Amino acid sequence: GASSSGGIDYTCTFDASSGKATITNATCGADVWEIPSSVTDASGTAYSVTGLGDYALNGSAAAIRIPASVTSISSMAFSGCQNLKTITVDPADTAYASDDEGVLYDKDKIQLIHFPEKNTLNSYRIPDTVTKIAPYAFYNIGSLYSCVCNVNRGICIL
Repeated sequence: GASSSGGIDYTCTFDASSGKATITNATCGADVWEIPSSVTDASGTAYSVTGLGDYALNGSAAAIRIPASVTSISSMAFSGCQNLKTITVDPADTAYASDDEGVLYDKDKIQLIHFPEKNTLNSYRIPDTVTKIAPYAFYNIGSLYSCVCNVNRGICIL
């Protein structure tokens, strides 16, 4: 169903029994994109935004801010964000976290989920806690030339 928040139109799947919504398609032209923590359906019913689906976010935003309500993010959620430099997750989120470089992880930093395409780092050190890298985590990155990681964990990719 369709929804609007902050002047941005969202396509969402709504779960009336749980009061939760997953964003399945949205486009934003602003430099900073604040994902809403709630959206309303056509009847005015409010839903908590808990998920970002495949290809959910599109546009020219350089920064995306994820609210604490989000507990599910598809590995392809940011595929339409070609100018994305940083992802910031609300520290109160129980499922996800971001680091000072704008890289997205699960809350415990066991899995690296997304390294933004236009992040300007030339070198990046993956935390030693990481044992998994999500599919497409480093998809279409431009400036990263080296990636330091813990080879004892068997996850070195660059």
